[in-house]
Amino acid sequence: MESHSPSLLSQLTAERRRVAARARTELAAALDAVGLLLPSLSVDWRSAAQSGAVVVELGGVGPGVAWRLAKVIRRSGPPGVPAVGELVLDETAYRVGEFMGAEDGRWWLRPPGGGCEWDVRPGEAV
Repeated sequence: MESHSPSLLSQLTAERRRVAARARTELAAALDAVGLLLPSLSVDWRSAAQSGAVVVELGGVGPGVAWRLAKVIRRSGPPGVPAVGELVLDETAYRVGEFMGAEDGRWWLRPPGGGCEWDVRPGEAV
């Protein structure tokens, strides 16, 4: 009997796929909180399987939704320091972390729910 194990590409992109799924969920919740819906919001699983690139697809929207989305983004202003406990994405390690604080120009993150902390430069996390 032959066992079927995941491909090397699948193994390497597993964390990126988890992060993309969580990012899609976070974006959908944030949009819902301001009364917006992107009906085609999804993770492009095929691109991950083919090339390793994991992409969150925003999809097409009508002009009214695009206009409202632009207004929401303009009102929010540029990102600042997250609140303690807020989830952020470390773009260099492609890991989701819980913001623990800032010190000496670095942000300290830890895995959601606890674990070993790591630091990032503010421009490397969103």
